[in-house]
Amino acid sequence: MTLGDITQEQVDALVTAANESLLGGGGVDGAIHRAAGPALAEVGGPLGPCDPGQAVATPAFNLDPPVRHIIHTVGPIWEGGTYDEARTLASCYRSSLRVADEVGARTVDVSGDRHRQLRVPSRGRGSYRRRHRPQH
Repeated sequence: MTLGDITQEQVDALVTAANESLLGGGGVDGAIHRAAGPALAEVGGPLGPCDPGQAVATPAFNLDPPVRHIIHTVGPIWEGGTYDEARTLASCYRSSLRVADEVGARTVDVSGDRHRQLRVPSRGRGSYRRRHRPQH
């Protein structure tokens, strides 16, 4: 885990917990949208709606290299745990890592919230602090 500004991470792709519209929101998603600039919402909007558990990628626009991609994933809305929220959340991680692989991202920052981030390599291509091999 690392503390800091996700928009300053030295990774190929950032994963953000998005809303279904992909137009930006609050918290981490809002910070990423502000740093990337208005083009992020302009490109993201037409890609929506994105279903919970799914992920899509956009360019990183105004974010500094090496960040090249933003991966937007829509998490579940907690309703007591009886509506497959855990399965939907697991799908968010799987979908995000699949999309990272599709765009050629070798390193990915998956943010749980604005204070906790887990950096993982995509498809076992090297490591950043932790080894992670996604299960398919």
